[in-house]
Amino acid sequence: MVALHTELPIIADADTGFGGPLDISRTVRLYEHAGIAGLHIEDQVMAGSRSRCALICIDAQSHQVFPKRCGQLQGKDVVALEVFIEGVRSAVEARQDPDFVIIARTDARQAKRFGGPHAGSEAFHEGIKRLKAAVAAGADMVFMECPRTEDECRTLVKEMGDVPVPINVLPNVSKSGFEDTSRYADRTVIMVSLPTSRYQTESAGLSHGNLPVYRIHSGDASYATVVWCSKSHGTDLEACEGHTIKDFFDQVGLGEAGEFDARISECSKTQTGEKGAQEGS
Repeated sequence: MVALHTELPIIADADTGFGGPLDISRTVRLYEHAGIAGLHIEDQVMAGSRSRCALICIDAQSHQVFPKRCGQLQGKDVVALEVFIEGVRSAVEARQDPDFVIIARTDARQAKRFGGPHAGSEAFHEGIKRLKAAVAAGADMVFMECPRTEDECRTLVKEMGDVPVPINVLPNVSKSGFEDTSRYADRTVIMVSLPTSRYQTESAGLSHGNLPVYRIHSGDASYATVVWCSKSHGTDLEACEGHTIKDFFDQVGLGEAGEFDARISECSKTQTGEKGAQEGS
């Protein structure tokens, strides 16, 4: 529907491709048919979606298969490198339009198997390894979720050579000027996206009881404010009024959703005896 109402190229998030190689190929063709200009395929675990996931995505201590999560959340894990490359190759071979862009994304930087949110530099270098392998498999662009610092962004761009590198910038996630999009103008960063800015401006509006103000202006005033601030100042911090993505998550009930998920998992383990088996092992 979005593609029908704009001539601007649209890049869509295809997550893991929603299954194995055959599912990924179908996803690519459906996205092409919808008029999308490109998509990104990632290496996160999607529990139950691939026949080999159960063998390679189980945490050694908890025996838990991690579900697909938002890239900004903890508790993520990634599939084995060869499974990721199978997905990228499936996407590349499935596209009919040679101009359709395949972006390979890795979540290795904060993956459970590499240390999660406390992962060291080895996780970053594992991510680069995966992205280089994806390029060899035919990916047109590469994207690393959650590089920690501006220096890591520089290293990523340098390591990828001539391969275009998009960067996600989230307001209020650091104090190093990382949010300033103008700082990327002199590098091989082909695109800087602001994936949460509209949500965070609306989060600020909610905190003041002002959300209806955005709706008066056809629902687009918050986004227009973000764009104006970004173009004028190189950052969208002013529009977001200090609100973080965590503030938005809290407002939409992510905490309650996590508690529900944990409670169901705990009850299931108790009912099946899995919890006792794990504690005794």
